[in-house]
Amino acid sequence: MSRRAPLAGLALAASLLFDGSPPLRAEPQPLQEMDKLAQGLVAQDLAAAGFPLRYRHGRALYREVVKAAAERAGLPAEIVDAVIRTESGYDPNVTGTVGEVGLMQVRPSTARLLGFTGTLEEMREPHANIALGVAYLAGAWRLANGDICTAVMKYRAGHGETRFSARSIDYCLRVRSYLAEANYPVTGEVPSPSFGFIDTGPRWGFGTGSVAAARRLASHRKLRSRVAWRSYDQQMKTLDARARSSMSIIMR
Repeated sequence: MSRRAPLAGLALAASLLFDGSPPLRAEPQPLQEMDKLAQGLVAQDLAAAGFPLRYRHGRALYREVVKAAAERAGLPAEIVDAVIRTESGYDPNVTGTVGEVGLMQVRPSTARLLGFTGTLEEMREPHANIALGVAYLAGAWRLANGDICTAVMKYRAGHGETRFSARSIDYCLRVRSYLAEANYPVTGEVPSPSFGFIDTGPRWGFGTGSVAAARRLASHRKLRSRVAWRSYDQQMKTLDARARSSMSIIMR
């Protein structure tokens, strides 16, 4: 499919959120429109030559898009903003470890579940990605009855998930910190993880008690192992000394 053609499946993704009326926004000036067109043509030519599309990143660029999408989905815009900051740091070019793409790190399987039929790069396009991500997050929000940790757990792990892994707790803590930063009323409790001590790694730069506990547990196990081997070595030395003493008595 040509890059100049409409994004396949984008209309369907947008229909999940938009009611047909155009979003309120200032009309672009002619020079701005020409600049955007030139940038788009260059991007399409690069893509045709085998180079992946690169989108601009930054929270301010997508603030109004996020706000409009959240409003139409019945979601607090602060929740969507916090999830995007957690998922990608507002970088549309990020690709996750299991194939998630875009601002909201949407998985291809999730996009197909929502009826999207476009390509992976079309799914990465910021407007399409926000439409898909917000649609799935809105479903998680409803299933969680507005509980923050449960909603974001279901967003990252799947609507059917009911357990909290250590990573889901890490995720929730990060979302809650962004919400508090935005002066959003942070309610509900942070549950304890029922499985999985998984370090979030350098991507987030965020440490939590669960990861620290896992490290302490590993350190404790190593310490116990060292103590056990020391005891074993001491016992063997004692037995060896006794055996040598017995042999010397017999040889006399």
